[in-house]
Amino acid sequence: MQLTLSDGGPNDADGQANRTISDPGGVAMRSVIATISLSALSLPDVNVTAGQTDVPMLRFRLTSNTGSTRLNSITLRASGTGNDAADVSSVKLWADVDGDGSVSSGDVEIGTGGYSSDNGVLQLSLNTASDFDIPSGDSDYLVTYDF
Repeated sequence: MQLTLSDGGPNDADGQANRTISDPGGVAMRSVIATISLSALSLPDVNVTAGQTDVPMLRFRLTSNTGSTRLNSITLRASGTGNDAADVSSVKLWADVDGDGSVSSGDVEIGTGGYSSDNGVLQLSLNTASDFDIPSGDSDYLVTYDF
């Protein structure tokens, strides 16, 4: 943004070329408060075997009113009958770009990690060069496991 002030010009409050510029104004910026909502999306039940990769375990949608919100990590808490530390070799977070609920060629892997204990907590940091920008509107995500 550029604002030009000239003596006697349209941005000179006194309107006179008198070697004095009177400018009672200032620069203002619109402030937007980011609102993010999270919705769980359904996934079918599946049976898995050792060696399977990119098995969707959690599917969710984030809805943002602005494109200026950054995601830098996500925290997951494991629970259930399997041993998460022993049976899950990798946990990945994907931007499900096509929204189909499975990992496909257009999807983007944005985080990876693993559980250090059974029924543990994993803070999954993003593996992008910088934090991930959540786009304005709806965006779908997947958490997948490698077994």
